[in-house]
Amino acid sequence: MIQIIESLKEKHLKIAFAESMTGGYLSECITRHNGASRIFSGSIVAYTKDMKINILKVKSKTIDEKTVISNEVATEMVLGLKKLIEADIYISVTGNAGPTYDIGTNKFECYIGYLFLDEFKIIHHIFENNDRLANIKKVEKLIEEEIKKSLSILW
Repeated sequence: MIQIIESLKEKHLKIAFAESMTGGYLSECITRHNGASRIFSGSIVAYTKDMKINILKVKSKTIDEKTVISNEVATEMVLGLKKLIEADIYISVTGNAGPTYDIGTNKFECYIGYLFLDEFKIIHHIFENNDRLANIKKVEKLIEEEIKKSLSILW
């Protein structure tokens, strides 16, 4: 993450997170480094359904129809984050990192909402195992790769 932090500093860009399955890990990856305040706008850890609905304004209908582990919820999380925090890059993460399955699921997966300037995308990843920490670290790597791609295209 240090390379991303340095690139964001150099380009005077700020980042914000709406974290569910990562539980604040992404924010900690940023704030453990010197100069984080120059690039980190903030984070909302919306681990529960109620937090997603009440803080990030994810529609309860979306959760009921699609479940919290869906591209629709990741989309609404990132859009809700944008209304709350000023940044250049907005990232949301929802999913199940393991070690047990959520009710009604049979896989470990995540959906990452990514919004940078006019670029919006959803990244869907199915994890190979139920190692919670390894899967959360995989999310960090997926986000790093996406930011690197965006920055290399634009500058």
